[in-house]
Amino acid sequence: MIPLFNHLASDEQDSVRLLTVDILIAIAEVVPKEQQSSHGVLLTSLRALFEDKSWRVRYMVAERFEKIAKAVDEEVISRDLVPAFVKLLKDSEAEVKSAIAGQIPGFCALLDRNVLLREVMPSIEELVSDQSEHVRASLGMQISGLAPILGKEETINHLLPMFLQMLKDDDSGVRLNIISRLELVNNVIGIDRLSQSLLPAIVNLAEDKQWRVRLAIIEYVPLLASQLGVQFFDDKLSSLCMSWLGDTVFSIREASTMNLKKLTEVFGVEWANRAIVPQVTQMGKHPNYLYRMTTCFAVSTLAPALSLEAIEKSILGMMDNLVTDDIPNIRFNVAKSYAVLIDVLKRLPESGTILSIEKSGATPSGCQRGHDLIRNRIMPNLEKLQSDDDVDVRFFATTAAQGYADMMQTQSHEELLEALLQDEQQFRENSLGAPPPAAPHNPLDEITLQRIEAQRRAYYNRRSYYAAVGAAVCMLIPLLIVWNTDIPLGNKLVPKERADASNESNELFAGRPVHVIGTKVVVQDAKSGEEVELVDTGTSTIPHFPRTIHLPRDDDAGAAAAAGNAQDNEYTLLGLGVRSVSFLGIQVYVVGLYVRTADIAALQSRLIRTIDSVATTLVPTEKEKLRAALLDPTQGAEIWDAILRSKPGIRTAVRIVPTRKTDFNHLRDGWVRGMTARTQEAARRGETEYESEGFGAAMRDFKTLFGAKGAAPKGSVLVLTRDADGTLGAWFQEKEVAANKGELVRLGSVRDERISRMVWMGYLAGKNVSSEGARRSVVDGCVEFVARPVGTVETMVT
Repeated sequence: MIPLFNHLASDEQDSVRLLTVDILIAIAEVVPKEQQSSHGVLLTSLRALFEDKSWRVRYMVAERFEKIAKAVDEEVISRDLVPAFVKLLKDSEAEVKSAIAGQIPGFCALLDRNVLLREVMPSIEELVSDQSEHVRASLGMQISGLAPILGKEETINHLLPMFLQMLKDDDSGVRLNIISRLELVNNVIGIDRLSQSLLPAIVNLAEDKQWRVRLAIIEYVPLLASQLGVQFFDDKLSSLCMSWLGDTVFSIREASTMNLKKLTEVFGVEWANRAIVPQVTQMGKHPNYLYRMTTCFAVSTLAPALSLEAIEKSILGMMDNLVTDDIPNIRFNVAKSYAVLIDVLKRLPESGTILSIEKSGATPSGCQRGHDLIRNRIMPNLEKLQSDDDVDVRFFATTAAQGYADMMQTQSHEELLEALLQDEQQFRENSLGAPPPAAPHNPLDEITLQRIEAQRRAYYNRRSYYAAVGAAVCMLIPLLIVWNTDIPLGNKLVPKERADASNESNELFAGRPVHVIGTKVVVQDAKSGEEVELVDTGTSTIPHFPRTIHLPRDDDAGAAAAAGNAQDNEYTLLGLGVRSVSFLGIQVYVVGLYVRTADIAALQSRLIRTIDSVATTLVPTEKEKLRAALLDPTQGAEIWDAILRSKPGIRTAVRIVPTRKTDFNHLRDGWVRGMTARTQEAARRGETEYESEGFGAAMRDFKTLFGAKGAAPKGSVLVLTRDADGTLGAWFQEKEVAANKGELVRLGSVRDERISRMVWMGYLAGKNVSSEGARRSVVDGCVEFVARPVGTVETMVT
């Protein structure tokens, strides 16, 4: 096995060498540790991986450094791994340094403390000032793990200056990572030494323009509060926490209410009554409706953490005012908050809170005072809301009232059952005793319950009726629009253009039978007799596209048949999709992008160079990076524009097959609109490339090319080609007649490469492409190409 490992570890492809890191770890775990320090073969391979010329191999080593260290003995660690660790911390690639920074706590825990301080710490300290924010962020996430390893004194001497510097970092992610892991530091040296530097960092993060950063710091505030103390929090952070309740992002407002609840758990109910509840009640009077609505959310969240006295004196009075608020959304949120308060008050004792009782393991039992508050303070307001003009307000008010009614009815049944059991026991003790007392009277008015239930049923019946009518209208309108957008029916009941594809269309391609061989769908070429693989398009109207096509050279219009199977004229499908128009998604044509088979290697090379200038293939993480770049409107446009401008150019073709009857003017107008939008965008950027008379003449030639060509029936084929010099060629093939396809006829060409480049860009990149499905399919095809070494794909095709 070791000779095979050595062969793979020395492979010329870096994508092979990087996979041998896991193999080395597995072998090292099997070899006894007492033999590792003298095992020359493994040590040689290990050192070679540490110093590999490819950064991706070094990245893989860095990402698994702790596993490697745990698999070898102490002598190998001190002799080989420590120098390698220091070297990786100083690597020229930011990705490698980010990966090795993530291994700092795990690897340093295996080292002698003196070795760590003398040889490793200086290199770690240099990362604090690294140019890459990703490296600093990775270090910020892991550096706190060194505090338990170094101890109090060395943490103060070495780590504390690093913390203070990183809390002032320009990147919000670095500061956030440091704050998120301060608990480890607090356990060693306490947080007092950092408190003065923490406050500016927290304030900056709380006001960050990215709402996810603000959300993240909110989640860490309770932890920081427990470490900083109530006095520091009241003086420095209290107003900041209340300001989050009025944030423009709902997720921030929601998280801020949960933050208040957690702070109440940290500092206690008395602190909440003094510091939070008065500010929440004041927000209930705020002129901005967002603050008043957030007050309802805060009440619902804080209720389990509040005492009975706080709810009675502060919360219910504020809710009385919000019942008559002008905003319906606030009124139905009041009803939802009342439902939460009812659930809390029916279980809340005279002293304590629901949270404190549940934490102690006891079961909340409730008290008469809480039930009185429900009946006298909440139920009258719910009755008002049940007669509100807004249907949603009535619904939520009815739901809250019904919940209390169900609870009371259940309680009455339980009281009745308890009374019967007591009577039965008394009867057994004294057979001559008095008869059992009658069941207690239900405190609810049965007429009110029936009215509430009738309103609830009527509400749901109305919603069901409107939903059914809406669904019927939504189904009917598209049918009417599609039915009335075609030519007059004439004498035929259903015109051919409107009819969906028959089963026969899925069994034939260009009039020839389709065969399934294994996992492939193939058809026999009418002229050469060879089998051509077909690709599913995803639409039943034009079910198949050929995997490869043969096109004549632009300078040999009559050579369609003579082209035969010559690779020089063979094109391979890169991706396809359906072009749809209007909000109804009416399908117009299926479009596929083909690349000349002999030019695939050049396309591979240029795509790979956008990610790595020296690689011959891409690893999975790089493939996803390429996919994201190609799908990004800005990056994708830059990549494809560079590829289309490069010399010599890559020969490509766009094959279009209409799914319904259309005409060349319609197709031309779609391309022209896209080209006009792109020229206007270029003009806004200050580019003058498209302002010349030559480009205007080329546009006129392009319009003339399709101006008088008439109809393009369903099933016909239009092919646009782009030669090495950028010349656009147009070819047309009539729809099938009986079992034969029409000949491929040359319509003409436009020599200006800007025309073909802009047509191609309309399918490949930008915010609004002609077919998003085609763009994503092409990207998938590109990612599949770059996963193979350059020069191997075209040999597989041919």
